[in-house]
Amino acid sequence: MKTYVPVGNFERQTTFCALLVAELVVRELEVYLQESLPPAFAEQIAARAEKIAVARPKEVRERFRNWHCLKAFMRHWLAAALVVEKPAVFRRLPEGFCIGHPAPIASAAPVIKRSKQVRRSRRCPTRSNVFVHGIELLQS
Repeated sequence: MKTYVPVGNFERQTTFCALLVAELVVRELEVYLQESLPPAFAEQIAARAEKIAVARPKEVRERFRNWHCLKAFMRHWLAAALVVEKPAVFRRLPEGFCIGHPAPIASAAPVIKRSKQVRRSRRCPTRSNVFVHGIELLQS
């Protein structure tokens, strides 16, 4: 029989799995820094979310009303954890990460610049490029 992680207060109130979102935030930073971070960071951030859900259940729905707000808070908490445990990594964080902005991630696909197409001016309608119905052909 398959065992599942128990559903915590945070998940009941927001429908988001705190550990999953925390792992996504840590992975986002790992991709940006191109180095691995300990999995304890994700667990620490998820525990903080659970603690807030227990302490302030009414505010949780307002604060974490959508996925993006939750990720922004978790980026802030990750930055706070890095200050204490890995200050050298904290100094390499992108600007704005501490206040919840996502880390800029370079696209794997090359950017293709397309040349601007010259738009032809519309010609005045002539007999050859105007659509006519059958009755109009008989009148001319």
